[in-house]
Amino acid sequence: PNLIYIIVLFSHNKSYGLLVPRLWVKMMTQHLRRISIACCHRSFGSKPHVSKVKPMLLETTVDWSSLPTVKLRGKRFLLGSESPNVPEFLSPPRDGFPPVYVPADDGEFSPEAWAAAARDVSRGVVDGRGAGAALFRNIPLNTAKDFSRFVNSLGLKPMSYEGGAAKRNAVEHNVDTASTEHPAMSIEPHNEMSYTNYYPEKIIFYCQEPAEPGKGGESVMVDVREILRKLDPEVVDKFRQLGIRYHRYLPAHGEFFHG
Repeated sequence: PNLIYIIVLFSHNKSYGLLVPRLWVKMMTQHLRRISIACCHRSFGSKPHVSKVKPMLLETTVDWSSLPTVKLRGKRFLLGSESPNVPEFLSPPRDGFPPVYVPADDGEFSPEAWAAAARDVSRGVVDGRGAGAALFRNIPLNTAKDFSRFVNSLGLKPMSYEGGAAKRNAVEHNVDTASTEHPAMSIEPHNEMSYTNYYPEKIIFYCQEPAEPGKGGESVMVDVREILRKLDPEVVDKFRQLGIRYHRYLPAHGEFFHG
């Protein structure tokens, strides 16, 4: 017997299932091929098709020469700053690191929509191109709530700060203060939670209110892969052979420890 096929025909508000012999299917297929060109751009939904505009982020160049100088050598509460080998001032960002992205236009979009654009940069540039980091500027995120909506729409799996060495206050869902240390303290470049067995793959910072020039607040971004290449190979091999042990001193009170 001839095999039976099921064909579903779509109209504006109904669908019909028909049982037809194979010969009918062949004839209908030929007929559909003749009209396919005329129908390929037609919308069969009950509402007209509306294309959705999405925000875009474009890579740009930044003139960093206007940045104020940041003193390093002799800086109080900066470990090792008294050494003559420490540069006198913090070096400005080099060309291309970090890559900087800004909105392509002034369109109004939700934090979730901006997250989709940032996710493309993260996958294509931070991970795919191996840049390791990216700086987004002028994305219209005005509150901690906006930032929370943004980060929770990036498609990343959040983790808690359990076991972290610093004191942080929860602000919004998956958003904490970066630090509550005394303003005089300097936080050296480091790998986030590297002293734990489970450390984050990515960390995202958001600046809601920039510090005034000369008031500190710098968030220094460093490519630790480059630092590893510059280290003495014998020292690196010793760490790899022996491993590392952390001893943490947590005083009950102190002017410069968590307020």
